[in-house]
Amino acid sequence: MKKFTNKNVQKEKSMMVRNMVIFFIIIILAFAFKMWEQQINERLDSEKTDLNTLILSDGENTDKKAYLNINATPYQFAVADGIDESYYIVTDGQYLYIAYMDQADFETLNHEEIAENPVIVEGITAEIPAEIKDLAIEVYNENMEEAYQITSDEEFYSYFGNIYLDMSLSENSSALMAKYLFILLLIIGGIGFIGMVYKNFSFEKNLEKMDQDIVNTLDDEMNSPNAFYYEKTHMYLTDHYIITFKGKMNVIDYKDIVWMYAYEQRTNGIKTSQAIKVMTNDGKTHTIATIAGITKAQKEVYDEIWNTILNKNGNITVGYTKENIQEMKEKYKGKNHENKKNNQ
Repeated sequence: MKKFTNKNVQKEKSMMVRNMVIFFIIIILAFAFKMWEQQINERLDSEKTDLNTLILSDGENTDKKAYLNINATPYQFAVADGIDESYYIVTDGQYLYIAYMDQADFETLNHEEIAENPVIVEGITAEIPAEIKDLAIEVYNENMEEAYQITSDEEFYSYFGNIYLDMSLSENSSALMAKYLFILLLIIGGIGFIGMVYKNFSFEKNLEKMDQDIVNTLDDEMNSPNAFYYEKTHMYLTDHYIITFKGKMNVIDYKDIVWMYAYEQRTNGIKTSQAIKVMTNDGKTHTIATIAGITKAQKEVYDEIWNTILNKNGNITVGYTKENIQEMKEKYKGKNHENKKNNQ
């Protein structure tokens, strides 16, 4: 089995395995949050009660699962532009309540037969916001004689209670947090794990494709005192080669480089990373020396890599200019496509 003796290459391999384990642990942690979410929902279902009981209870009555038996068409009184959900005044035939639902839920309750065939709805309880309370009072008073109008918060709470039923939610805040953490960690862990597996597979595959003489040559060059290993950019600069390990192992002979230019990424106009792009005489473009968060020390490393490559090959065309782009297109147009075709 082919392998490198160089300690830094072995460290790169160990990092792949370590990162694979870390991402696998993240996946396990994601499913732990999924189990937590299920436990919370099971508890909520077992503790589910009618809305009026929660309103009359002395303990904490928000963020609880509740149900309500509606036997009249809901009355919409608060809606925001561009939002499907609205606040409604609803009743179970005895008391008034406030519910928050979308148009689809409203349609299931908006029919004449609801008085004879009440509908049970479910949701999560939440404290009635001050602005919703004021709107509910205003709408209620518009349809009532002055003697029966609500004139204080205490009267409002005696009519509607201090909580409303959010029918757009089926899980409380803890269950929702567990769900979002499950999704987030599963995405991070899954992408990271698959990426590490692919990176490790590519490393081994590229290594197996090399002749043993090339492997020995690269190993000797990396072990030479003239070689420079850049840990943060995951690459070696040897006497004759650029050897990168980020993404997958890639070997570039200095004499094959025909074009080199700086590549920057910006967020809101601020430079967040910088890399070196090189094109080889087969028409392929390679990204090397990616540096995030440009500090003075990182800039020095970047410049050192840049200057070392130029010193190894004085014939490299430098800079991403219109003239250089046109020149490279004319000289190497279609070469990358030809190489792919020949390898098929």
